Formats: sequence, C-alpha cells, structure tokens
Amino acid sequence: MTLFLNVELEGTTEILKELRTIDETLHTRALGQIKSALGPMVQGARGFIPTTPPVSGMGRGYFSWGGNEQRSSVKAKVAKKRKGQTKRLATISLANGAASLFDMAGKGSGNTQAGRNLIAGITRRYGPPSRAMWKAQAIYLRQTELALLEARRQMERDLNELLGG
Repeated sequence: MTLFLNVELEGTTEILKELRTIDETLHTRALGQIKSALGPMVQGARGFIPTTPPVSGMGRGYFSWGGNEQRSSVKAKVAKKRKGQTKRLATISLANGAASLFDMAGKGSGNTQAGRNLIAGITRRYGPPSRAMWKAQAIYLRQTELALLEARRQMERDLNELLGG
C-alpha cells in the first residue's frame, strides 16, 4: 500500500532540477532534507504496526508475522516524475503483504468465514482500517507539511547562493 502525499510546493521540481544541473551535492542534500521531513510520519506509521502477530493465525502460514519486518517495510521515497504523470513530491509506502493486510483488513467484506473472523479479530483489537498509514497521515500531516516547506526554503537559499543572489 502506498500513501501519496499531495503537498503542493509550487516550483520545487524546478528547484531540484536546477540544483541537479548546477551542484549534485546540494541536490542530494535537498533530497535528503525532503526524506527527513517525512521521518515523523514514517515513524508514526511504524509505531501503529504491532511487533507481535495481531491475531493468532498471523503467527504462521502465508502471512506470517516476523516482528520488526513489518514495521521496517514502511519507507519514504522522494518521488520521481514518470512520463505523463503529475510530479508527486514524496511517497510513503508499506511494502509488506502481512502489514498491508493488518492495515486495511475490513475495507472490503471477508469472502469466507475465516476472512470475516480475521477482520473481526483485528478490528476488535486495533480499530477500523486504516490502522497505520492513514492514521499516521492524519496525525503528522501538518508537521510534515511544515518540515517540507522549510526544506524547500533551504533549497531556495542554496540555489540563490549558487546563482550569486
């Protein structure tokens, strides 16, 4: 599951492009600042994912729970523009199947009795979906937006300094 942050920072793509052509080191530092601005949201989402199996059946089998493996699958990436798509500044993704199941179980209906039992067990203990990603976004969005704005201001300062302004 991927959480797309649609934070509009007009001109940021152009600044990053200019930094890349003028000074690769500053470009890399700017990408690092963007990624670190996402840190609180990533840590928040990781904190909502339990280290022990959410229900007993997830301790074994196809969606076996491996402790911190699920938490570490929450990653922040500075997005790259793909042809014909809008530029997203950043994405936060949950790349583990078991963790995604935990996060979103109950969005649809369980097709089998076992599926309904799984959904009921997770919902009873951890609340309704989304239990990690969107919950973290709701809590940390404003803090992340402010950190991204500060990162953009730093990019502007760096670019102006390079251009002699």
